[in-house]
Amino acid sequence: QLYITDDNSTNLIMKVKLSISGHAEIKKLIWVAPGIIAGATKESFIRFWDVDKGENFALSVADAGLGHSQQVTLIAFNKQKGYLIAATAQGQCALWTYNEKPLQKDGGLTRASLPSEKWKNVSFAALPISNKEIWSMTWSDEGSTLAIITRNDVCFVVEEMLCSVLDGNIAAIQVGSKTAIIEHEERLENYEVNTNIRINGMSVHNNHFVVWDENEIWVYVLQESSYEKVSDFPSCARCVVVRNDTLFISIARQILITDLHGVQKLSVTFSETEGTPIHLDINGNFCCVATSEGVLKILDLSKRDLPLCGDVGRFTDPRTGASFGKILSIKCNADGTKISILSRKYNHPTKYERDSRLFIFDTKTGGLSHHDFSSKFRIPIAHFWDLQEGKLLCCETRCLRGSFQS
Repeated sequence: QLYITDDNSTNLIMKVKLSISGHAEIKKLIWVAPGIIAGATKESFIRFWDVDKGENFALSVADAGLGHSQQVTLIAFNKQKGYLIAATAQGQCALWTYNEKPLQKDGGLTRASLPSEKWKNVSFAALPISNKEIWSMTWSDEGSTLAIITRNDVCFVVEEMLCSVLDGNIAAIQVGSKTAIIEHEERLENYEVNTNIRINGMSVHNNHFVVWDENEIWVYVLQESSYEKVSDFPSCARCVVVRNDTLFISIARQILITDLHGVQKLSVTFSETEGTPIHLDINGNFCCVATSEGVLKILDLSKRDLPLCGDVGRFTDPRTGASFGKILSIKCNADGTKISILSRKYNHPTKYERDSRLFIFDTKTGGLSHHDFSSKFRIPIAHFWDLQEGKLLCCETRCLRGSFQS
């Protein structure tokens, strides 16, 4: 390990002998955490060395479903999201994500998690370049795109965020680019809905299910063990919410209220300074809206002209006026007095990371408060208000990937 000084000279800090098998060959070494090196050594596993503790462990590509004959020749680490990908000489790839675990119970005794147990194998898309030797792999700065180069091809693998929505006893879970599973809690059954569009978003309510992409909205009616398409119509919607036989569609600087066939009943227009509505959520008679400029509103759906409930808010620091970041999702409480918000915060002029804070906007006071989960080394990833009680809020969190940062 070398230290590069300001005048570009180098100083030796540490020298470590890495033990590998006789037929192995070191093809690639990378840092995956402070003091931890991962290596591709033309073996059927990735080797890890903890140079501070003098320990080592391995991840087998056979356990990832590639077989014992595969030889790992290339690895790449995504420090933004904790992804580690390995490529073999046979042109196959395996992907892991770092999963920090608490102490494990083992026969009544408490034991520390083994280092290898903190890496979880995840599914990876089939590549059109299979069985070709991979020359190079590089993650993008934001960590959501992987570029793979072979002798004759360049392939880009883009992380796809799958959707899931819940309404009452019905859940819709996206399982593919054009496929979703519908689950009925009371019926203890599920079935698959196959669409002909690439799903950008979904909404479900009672027996209606809606999906959309950049150009179309498709509406289905859900039956006991099957589904039937009601309509499809062109729309460049940013967000859609279905309630009974009505659609709420955010498009340009408007929310269009239509029937299930897209015939407009009413509209709500936002000014240029307010921005474009990009997030919608409905709870009972209340619809909350967040715009591209961070404006927060709640509309009363029980009244014909959809009046505002309480104050209009902004997702900004009241002291400085600076934005708290990019809103990821919003939820409205049962009595239309609060909006919960999950967001990404700026850690660079062009980069975001998930915020460890869950924000609450109060329409009665106009105030914006938050709860920070970072003290528990966690970040919020989902939030839900009770359907009847306006004070009950549930939040799902996951462990921070802090071990990848210095």
